[in-house]
Amino acid sequence: MKINEVIQAVDEVEELDYITKRKGKWHPDDPSNEKQLLKIGGVQIAKMPDGHKVYFEKDPQRGDWNGYYAVSPDGKVDLVVGANEDNNILTNISLYAINKNNTLKAHNFYAFLITKLGKTLVASHQSHGGHAVWKQLQRYHKNVEIHGWLNGKPVNVDMRDPEYTHSKDTDTWDYGGEYSPELLDAKNMELVATKRIR
Repeated sequence: MKINEVIQAVDEVEELDYITKRKGKWHPDDPSNEKQLLKIGGVQIAKMPDGHKVYFEKDPQRGDWNGYYAVSPDGKVDLVVGANEDNNILTNISLYAINKNNTLKAHNFYAFLITKLGKTLVASHQSHGGHAVWKQLQRYHKNVEIHGWLNGKPVNVDMRDPEYTHSKDTDTWDYGGEYSPELLDAKNMELVATKRIR
């Protein structure tokens, strides 16, 4: 499957309020510690330099949904990235902080998935929290390439640009009461994060 075929129906929802405000689960049966994760069939696939273990879990009841769990050295699930996955391309991405005392930054987990596990992240919609994570991803991880994808072609995008230039969360109208062509393109553009090749 070509990347532009995968990108067509993508949606990213990032529930980053869990990171600073409260502990939360995105599904009642999801594990909050390593023991529970192993019990449901989670498999350790990597270890991050800071000591977090990365687990993978495929839920047969959720089709092509895959979960990537960052488990702290003391055995608590800190972050979960859940997404639909096809050929290492993650779409419909959800990010959850399970442990309210989590010390792992979301952009570091994304960068690890991209650079060490060979994943490509694709988002067609970002919350303000999601946009902040992608900005940090671009700022702190020079080995990650972020670009737009519009009408089957790559588009140069800088996450430092104003959010309305590449976000569906904009309600900016031109003076005629219609979206300008530029804003329509911004609302239809997907963002892609992949490992920098150069």
